[in-house]
Amino acid sequence: MIKFSFFDPQSASYKTVEKGPFKIEVKQLDKKEDVKIVELFGDQQQDIVKSQELGRDVIYIKDSIGKLRRQEEFLYKNKLLLLLQFLPLVCFFVTVRIYRHFHKIKTDEAYARKLRAPKIARKGLKEAELFLNKSDPHKFYEVIFKTLQRYLGYKLHIPWAGITSDIVNSLSARDIEAGIAGKIKTIMSECDLARYAPSEFNEEKMQRTLEQLRLILDYLERELR
Repeated sequence: MIKFSFFDPQSASYKTVEKGPFKIEVKQLDKKEDVKIVELFGDQQQDIVKSQELGRDVIYIKDSIGKLRRQEEFLYKNKLLLLLQFLPLVCFFVTVRIYRHFHKIKTDEAYARKLRAPKIARKGLKEAELFLNKSDPHKFYEVIFKTLQRYLGYKLHIPWAGITSDIVNSLSARDIEAGIAGKIKTIMSECDLARYAPSEFNEEKMQRTLEQLRLILDYLERELR
């Protein structure tokens, strides 16, 4: 007896169909026909297993657990994230400082002139070294004198064109070392002398004057804030 249940859409109900019984005739095997078991060799079985692709079957063994992470590790506990929270604040203070710097340059003439003084000094030293290499004492000392004048004028916020060796008195009031003040006065005297007797100054003296000027400018840049 065989039973088969199905849903009939016409009647909108389940129905069961029964058929049978069926007559089965069983014959005895011939003596020549024995039961045979078919089995693959070991090498053939391994090849079949190797050719199987993981994930294609209904269930397969996962050979890697993947990346693990502790369950209690939250994002707000990340040190890098906490550090980055201060980045906008740092950017804000840097922006404010830059803005104040440029605003002060536009509104404070003395501050702007002090900032230009080092640039004037570097340009003058470079130009003086050029005339030193050309062995031109007249132009060399002219540049030295003008560089020292302009640097002191911009640094002290005074008219530079009228600066002479008398500036040493003003520098002494600013606690400038007597040795530096003396070097300034000596260089200015040499520059005045070179206008009338440039032949008395050789390359060795010019080199020494240039080194003294560098020393003076380095010192004043540190002390005159």
